[in-house]
Amino acid sequence: MKNKLEIARKYIELPEKFDKGNVLLVGPPWKKITYLDTKVKAATLHYPTLNLPTIATPLLQKGYNVKILDLDLYDSPYPTLEKTLKDFNPILVGITCPTPFFKEAVKIAEIAKQYNKKVINVIGGPHSTTFPEEFLNTGYFDYAILGEGDFILLDILNKTKSKDSLTNMAFK
Repeated sequence: MKNKLEIARKYIELPEKFDKGNVLLVGPPWKKITYLDTKVKAATLHYPTLNLPTIATPLLQKGYNVKILDLDLYDSPYPTLEKTLKDFNPILVGITCPTPFFKEAVKIAEIAKQYNKKVINVIGGPHSTTFPEEFLNTGYFDYAILGEGDFILLDILNKTKSKDSLTNMAFK
């Protein structure tokens, strides 16, 4: 049986080594909060979303080791996050956030900063596009992506541009 990397290499060009640093992309736990304790259980998705793999692809192509952590798939999401941070030691944590999960996104960023004050926390999704200052004012986020973030994370990680020249983002 082929491993995941061999399969991925059939569809996208990837480097031989992923040695530029670890990047953790996190989806907040949402199912229980949104649906399971309500009368709309039938509306609960039973599969991961595709936004985080889309964002992971350019990072992988440039040699970053990327892990996607969909906290909705775990019974104990925050202990799982803490263990992943300890074991994976990311240089950047990217969090996706639709509006209803603002508090969960802030909690994820807070846990990441408690683990490592130097970790770069980036928020993306519809809420950060509309209200970036709400995230930045918490003190736990370094950047808020406005709109699509597929390639912006590379600019942040590679530090190829000054903060002032980065587009589609807000920062503290």
